[in-house]
Amino acid sequence: MALEAIETIRRAEQAADQLEKDAAAESDRIIQEARQRAEELFENLTAESRRKAEEILNAAGKQADRIISDEMLQAEYETKILKETAAHKEKEAVQIILSELY
Repeated sequence: MALEAIETIRRAEQAADQLEKDAAAESDRIIQEARQRAEELFENLTAESRRKAEEILNAAGKQADRIISDEMLQAEYETKILKETAAHKEKEAVQIILSELY
């Protein structure tokens, strides 16, 4: 009877040891899987952030191009007006000079 009890205890201890080993292995597997998922998530988020940053930069570049184009058109318009005004003033100046001479 004592031998049976000792054998039962041994088997229980072995089963407990095996459960402990299995739990440690499962824990390691879960930790490894969590690390892998974290790496994948980090890589995905990094790629997504880069993609969004590129989109923002492209949009900013297009907006800058539009602003430059608008400013160039405005500058051309103002230059045209100044030339027209200068031509008109030149004619007036010529007429004033001619009227003073004659």
